[in-house]
Amino acid sequence: EDVLQELAERGIINRRRDQRLEWKQPAKMAWELQRDEIDIDIEDCSVGGLKITSPKAIPDNIRLRIRIHMDDEGEAILSARSVWQSQQDDCFQAGLAFTTREVPPIVTRMLAGGTAEEPAWSAARQPAMRRSVLVAAVIVVLGLALRQIGVWG
Repeated sequence: EDVLQELAERGIINRRRDQRLEWKQPAKMAWELQRDEIDIDIEDCSVGGLKITSPKAIPDNIRLRIRIHMDDEGEAILSARSVWQSQQDDCFQAGLAFTTREVPPIVTRMLAGGTAEEPAWSAARQPAMRRSVLVAAVIVVLGLALRQIGVWG
């Protein structure tokens, strides 16, 4: 994970592997050892997670519960973990990754244009692709390390 983060910060790889869709939706969120829920706004979603705006800083790499009230469908509960965070004026934007392999049904419907059908670009995660990116990242890091010690290039 640290290697991938370093490569992304250097602009060598783009860690975003999933198409994102704007989804303006108020929700409630809580995390471990927090007594009360806080109001958040969902900004966008993908098969891998959400981007949210929060009035409160979110602890790093913590499990979160997001509760979304949908007028016609009742309530949806999503499980995620915090991945990144940045402060924007008086609030915080954060990237959250879903903690399950299955894409939550409410997100699948949003990505498919409001239906329960799977979108044409496929909401299924691509574990083989993820492994390929990891292998490529390791090769790049190895090349950078060999170059740094003067063994290569």
